Amino acid sequence: MPSGQSVHRVWIHSGQAALMIMLMAAAGLARAGEAPAQPDQGPAAAIKALDAACAASADVRAARQAARPLYHRLGGFEGIHRLMREVVRRHQVNPDIQEYFAGVDAEALARRSALFLAAGSGGEEVYEGPDLTTVHVGMGLDEADFLAAGKDMEAAMASLGHGAGETEEVMCALAGLRDQVILPKDR
Repeated sequence: MPSGQSVHRVWIHSGQAALMIMLMAAAGLARAGEAPAQPDQGPAAAIKALDAACAASADVRAARQAARPLYHRLGGFEGIHRLMREVVRRHQVNPDIQEYFAGVDAEALARRSALFLAAGSGGEEVYEGPDLTTVHVGMGLDEADFLAAGKDMEAAMASLGHGAGETEEVMCALAGLRDQVILPKDR
């Protein structure tokens, strides 16, 4: 296997799964009864609210995953691939992050990302590719970029009819990967 690549078989309920492209969690996730972070509070406050919502929902998310894996609730590999195509499309036109996707082979990225999510959500697929840190080193992504990409994921899931539970599971898995994506440029 080439240097910088690894084989991943991870599970969302362990908090270590997500996909390469959705590496930036959404700000809009909030548990019932909690006010979502306000846009004028800045990215740090939005991420803090996301982390709190994910911590509060951990047991519920684990129970949903145990009852029926997210992989199946997202429509298996084909459904996940369709989702990732929509996410990549949204990223490429999102003025906040589109620069990171200029010149990217959208279909190849969507497929790689779908394999990553499928492997991490209960599917039989195995992701064989670069780890998240390797992919993002030198990009200089910040919290605002992370949130912008997460909003694209959230909107893509809604546009494809995925429910709040599935969206929450994906977003919280991504939130747990934030430190592998927001890296110093010179790392």
